[in-house]
Amino acid sequence: MLSDSAIQEAIDDGLIEIYPFQHDQIQPASYDLTLDRHFLQPNKDVFMVDVADMSDEHMSPFSVGSDGLIIEPGDFLLGCTRERVKIPQSLVGRVEGKSSLGRLGLSIHITAGFIDPGFEGQITLEIVNLAPYEIIVYPGMRIAQIAFSQVQGEVGHPYGTAGNHYQGQMGPVASRYRLISPLEPVDW
Repeated sequence: MLSDSAIQEAIDDGLIEIYPFQHDQIQPASYDLTLDRHFLQPNKDVFMVDVADMSDEHMSPFSVGSDGLIIEPGDFLLGCTRERVKIPQSLVGRVEGKSSLGRLGLSIHITAGFIDPGFEGQITLEIVNLAPYEIIVYPGMRIAQIAFSQVQGEVGHPYGTAGNHYQGQMGPVASRYRLISPLEPVDW
């Protein structure tokens, strides 16, 4: 995992790109990411999502101002980092929530914290309020952190070279999951 000085060196050398970049957001082994003002929320008129027949209709976009956003207990929404990141083929990123927000019951990503070598774009955050009380978040606040690790060996298919769903994404992006082919039952 890259240390603060190694992160700074990779940024100085142009290996890692973070825009906008703020030097004071570098932590001992990560970089703090801030919350953008654009979100997607589940469409209340959709009662089921079939992963074999996906569309973006299950999510509705909205934006917030400096007054912030109240996240009710149990609410799920997609947000994104204000920063746009570009990760070289020699590194992998890992996004985690800030511990001080986790201690309030705010989950910043459900499962998608892995950022592939070659990824470029804003990072979508899967935000859930697990607490029994409302939590207010604000655009520009530090919401997550990204750590970088060295990849051993050459990456044969860097992200973005094989029709990846989220390369270059701007703003929160809904699931683009595509069921390739369901498995046939196995006769044991």
